Amino acid sequence: MEAEAVLVTYFENTRVQLSTRRSELERRIDSIEADLDRHGAHERSAPDPQDPAGSVLHDYMGTLRRELGLVESALRRIGSREYDCCMQCAGTIQAERLERLPYAVNCTTCSSSFPIEYIHQLRGHHSSLRRMIFSVLRIIEDAVMRCRASEATEASLAPTLALIADLSRELPERFQIEEAGGHLAEALAAAPRFTNRATRLVQQHQEFSHRIQAIVKEAESAAQSDSAWVQIHAHFRVLSLDLLAHEQAEADILESAFLDDLGGVD
Repeated sequence: MEAEAVLVTYFENTRVQLSTRRSELERRIDSIEADLDRHGAHERSAPDPQDPAGSVLHDYMGTLRRELGLVESALRRIGSREYDCCMQCAGTIQAERLERLPYAVNCTTCSSSFPIEYIHQLRGHHSSLRRMIFSVLRIIEDAVMRCRASEATEASLAPTLALIADLSRELPERFQIEEAGGHLAEALAAAPRFTNRATRLVQQHQEFSHRIQAIVKEAESAAQSDSAWVQIHAHFRVLSLDLLAHEQAEADILESAFLDDLGGVD
């Protein structure tokens, strides 16, 4: 009975955490939909290449909706008492694994039997981040052009400010997940020789968070000044290159740990 009570408490705590995340995702999606309404792009079923701001918002909303789907799936499994049931072997998913990866559907044994899936998931994670980075670059470039043509207004620049601010919130959340464990931690458990490199990467997280927050402040005070937006574009471009290099270094550790140290995957 005591073990059952502990399990019920654990499920309830997880349900609260996931529900909080769901509310945050829904809030962001509602905010983006409002921006799309202001752009007149909400009714379009696909992004318009001639509307950079609308295209960026469409892309980002798609990323948020995919995560929302994962959250809702996890909440459904909690409701049916199947949250810790491995979909591969029907065994129990370890609590430590669920704490690191709250959307996990396989236990450690089944998941480690297919390490190539880790690599695919990390690549997907990095691809979504790259898309967002390049989208922000595009929308900042659009802001520069609008300012130079004296076509920028507070309303037309609002989506740009909103997207940069969203990225400034998204990065620390991604870093927090990485620091809590996940696939990188499992890779280090298999190949501890990468620990020093991984530690240096984690130490960069706070620096990246400070840099994107500084860019947000620049954008908030830039108004319709083309020179200010040119400067913002330059700062964000350097940050983007550094961040992409950081993400690639993480991918290199994961792939080397699983493909080199574990002898490859069929």
